[in-house]
Amino acid sequence: MKVLGGFLGNEQFQRKNWEGVMEKVCARLSKWKWLHPQLSYRARVLIVNNLVASTLWHKLRVLQPPRGLVEAVQKKTVEFFQSGHHWLRSAVLHLPVHKGGQGLVNIVAQVAAFRLQSAQRLLYSFGLLWMDTACLLLRKAGHLGYDKHLFLLELSSVDLSGLTPFYQSMVQAAQVFIFQWKPAVTPGMWPFKEPLFQNSFISSGVLSSDSLRIRLREAGCVKLGHLLKTSIPHLAERFSIRSHRLLSKLVAEVCVSLPEVFRGFVKDRTVLDQWEEQHEYILYIDVKVAGLHSLAELKVST
Repeated sequence: MKVLGGFLGNEQFQRKNWEGVMEKVCARLSKWKWLHPQLSYRARVLIVNNLVASTLWHKLRVLQPPRGLVEAVQKKTVEFFQSGHHWLRSAVLHLPVHKGGQGLVNIVAQVAAFRLQSAQRLLYSFGLLWMDTACLLLRKAGHLGYDKHLFLLELSSVDLSGLTPFYQSMVQAAQVFIFQWKPAVTPGMWPFKEPLFQNSFISSGVLSSDSLRIRLREAGCVKLGHLLKTSIPHLAERFSIRSHRLLSKLVAEVCVSLPEVFRGFVKDRTVLDQWEEQHEYILYIDVKVAGLHSLAELKVST
């Protein structure tokens, strides 16, 4: 099926989206071969950015290209700019002119920017028609049942093979961000949705047990709310664990690892009873990038 210029379907059918892309790029660049020696650096950048790379944005926004294709296209654009003379590294060419570069588009970085924009809409928007489908697809990662929570995890030990290539790239692109709780904000209900696994926000020596983690996952206890909302006797019965002491220690360690402002909040039974798994809650976190003081300093081109 072809929708808005893109082929959707099985893997073999989706390959049609990228057939001839490299040839078309080379053909567009070759049209300027006769005039190439007279072109200024600025003119070469305009040709690459506006007449070649821009033709790829429509598909790259919503489809994940085959491995190596974007790198190959990038190499061709750099060769066109440098005309066989490699005076500067390509990383320098991609810098803005005012920072000593030439402003040549970095296609790899642009694809990452598209994925970050999609992640931003998924995390901070409500009522999007595609959100339910996106969350359903994200829950396939590592058999954890997480959707938006994946962006908060340390992915080194998370199996993302269950995701489609597009959502794999979206989650991986978001790893450049550092998620931190806003210290002066009422927590709201989101803390109960905090993931129990691969989450630097929650630590517990008991939770490091592989056998216990497997039992928790099999029982569907993968979020903080799942653990706190159920009484210790019911947890023991649900997980087939005889030791109430072990489960009490798990709950205590998890609560202690939370910021002090949240500990009393998550233990409040009145608040806890109001939390519903299916409801959407506002995510009160600061998003920062390593080396930047605030997200406002990060400019993503469109």
